[in-house]
Amino acid sequence: MKLKNIAKKIGKSIPWPSKRRNPIAIMTKRTQAKFLNHCIVLVYFVQMMVKFTHYLVTRFNVPVNNWNKDKVGQTTLDDAWMQHRLTLFTRYCVPTIRTQTEHRFHWIIYCDINTKTGDLEQIESAVSIVPGAMVRKVSHPEEMLADLKQLIANAPTQYVITSRVDNDDGLGINYVKIIHEHFKEKDKLLLNFTGGILYDPDKKVMTQMKSSQRNHYTSLVEEKNNAMGLLTVLGFPHDNPPPGITIENIPGNGNWLKIIHQRNVKSQLKGKPIFFLNKNYFGGIDINNFQISLPNTIIYSLKRVLHKFNFLKAP
Repeated sequence: MKLKNIAKKIGKSIPWPSKRRNPIAIMTKRTQAKFLNHCIVLVYFVQMMVKFTHYLVTRFNVPVNNWNKDKVGQTTLDDAWMQHRLTLFTRYCVPTIRTQTEHRFHWIIYCDINTKTGDLEQIESAVSIVPGAMVRKVSHPEEMLADLKQLIANAPTQYVITSRVDNDDGLGINYVKIIHEHFKEKDKLLLNFTGGILYDPDKKVMTQMKSSQRNHYTSLVEEKNNAMGLLTVLGFPHDNPPPGITIENIPGNGNWLKIIHQRNVKSQLKGKPIFFLNKNYFGGIDINNFQISLPNTIIYSLKRVLHKFNFLKAP
């Protein structure tokens, strides 16, 4: 495309007042060239300022080994499991991502290639309110990991960040913002939020943790070279990072929300019981979805005390 046409195209993209002619179109060729050079310099500096691309990654229902039964022995990934997860996904997960105070991220949701059309449409509809969200279909975990590596290898920045988000959990309203504030130009840097909220919507009991190590809510900073050299946050068990990983713990309260329910595979309620939730922790969730049962919380507290003195198994 000729320089004059490029300059005109840039000018047309600017919302000039309707009664005024596009000033780019009436510039001399020399002035157009100067204008274009300024645009190129501006784009260069913007690119230099943006050093990383951030991806939230959710494995929705891609099957993995040893994940065919939940903690009470019910089958996972069947219709009942899917409907239960869709409820939690739309009630807790999506709202907390939509209301992040920092919007510079992409959200990738991986679904099994055999997901029913109706279920897939519900997922796509739920995440459509989040700019930058995309649903991708794969047949197995290895394909998911390869696809993710290839996707982030094409990022326009030198560094990439991948953050793990389960489909039944939520993020603190400043989660993405704090990750960006803690970014360092360091390959294989794992950022771990130590403080979060656990909530059992069946028993209506809520707890708080302040020193959770190597939990689900980690983000991995990597220097991009090629797809084969990338690890991603899904490339290892969250509680067992491989050698070469540098872990930085980030303190704070309410940086993540873990939903405890009967369809979990392993997760159990733990932490200090609380009776009131800080309304500034999570955005977009209806407060009625955080009801607290006083009797059940007292029972949990008593069990916790008995366990502390070795009179009872952990609640």
